[in-house]
Amino acid sequence: MWGGCVCVCVHGTGGREAMELALHYALNHAPGTHAALGLLYQHQVFEKFFMVLIPRLNNKRILHDWDLWGPLILCVTLAMMLRDTARDDQKSLVFSGVFVIVWCGAAVVTLNSKLLGGTLSFFQSVCVLGYCLLPLVAGTLIIRTLALMSLASVPVRSVVVLLGLAWALFASMGFLGDSQPVNRKALAVYPMFLFYFVISWLIFVQPVSD
Repeated sequence: MWGGCVCVCVHGTGGREAMELALHYALNHAPGTHAALGLLYQHQVFEKFFMVLIPRLNNKRILHDWDLWGPLILCVTLAMMLRDTARDDQKSLVFSGVFVIVWCGAAVVTLNSKLLGGTLSFFQSVCVLGYCLLPLVAGTLIIRTLALMSLASVPVRSVVVLLGLAWALFASMGFLGDSQPVNRKALAVYPMFLFYFVISWLIFVQPVSD
């Protein structure tokens, strides 16, 4: 049933074509993943991940076809990675704390945007803020990989986290920048910066083996 979904042509770069082929293979060789991958593909989750990885200021499709599947996947992934590095008596606290920070933080940033005259709906804004966590989640994975090789020193972690923070901000502004009145953009960007900064700080201070 889901095999037909992957036959839809995806216009773009070779990277997206490779993603299409990978999905087609997964759907046809792993029956247990049909429902999950098919649902994600139906909501264009993988394509939206690609939009965040290579932000284009004129690409607003993520705003019109919003969903919360991608943000949920990224939130769960980040929470699980940070939970694994926490002390045994703090694992549950860290996992639930990440959820609270991500979803409540995104809601607060969105409400601030609406009060300042933003034109996006509540769920459109939460969708974008959630998808733009991808660089920070990728940075967390990189740090954990480097830690296995005893290469996750403080300077290295600083560079990785700062790059992820800058990337997340750049991507989110590319999608949300035009939704704010020109004279109030700074007031809208500051809470967004704090949102990603707090998450970046949690990633930076996670216990690692140097």
